[in-house]
Order: sequence, then structure tokens, then C-alpha cells
Amino acid sequence: MLNNHKKKIVGLYFNFLIMKKNMLLGAAALAGAGLLYKMHKDGKLDKVEDKVTDFAHKAKKEVKNVVDAGKNEAGYIKDRAEYTADKIHKDLK
Repeated sequence: MLNNHKKKIVGLYFNFLIMKKNMLLGAAALAGAGLLYKMHKDGKLDKVEDKVTDFAHKAKKEVKNVVDAGKNEAGYIKDRAEYTADKIHKDLK
């Protein structure tokens, strides 16, 4: 009976520690978000925002170029396959 009581106390203590850790993490995240908001409001993040925006535009353009290159390659392969199939078909006649 005493052993079960000790297990319950230890379990409650660990639950308390986990809850305390979660509260500290939440408070730290809230403080960090508040600091970022204040820096944004003061205009200290404008250069960072510009760099992130430029990076996002470049990444989007690069992805678009890769997709276009893939489409062009697929079209070329399709044309070559049709040409080869037509050539084989003519040779068989």
C-alpha cells in the first residue's frame, strides 16, 4: 500500500515538473514573440524582412525555372519518342 502511495507522489511530482517546464517554455515563447513585435514596430526588422522577401522571390523564380525546364525536357522526350516511333513504323513498311 505504501509503495503505491509513493508511486502516486512521484508521478504527481513528475507531472508538476512537466507542467512547470511547459509553463516556462510558454513564457519564453511569449517573451520572444513580444520582443520580435517590438523590434518590428520600431522598424529594426525592415532589412531582415526585405532580405527574406527577396530570398522568397528568388526561390519562387528558381522553382518556376526548374518546372519549366522539366516541362521542356518532357516535351523534347515526347517529340523524340514520336519521331523514333514514326521512323520505326516507316522502316517496317
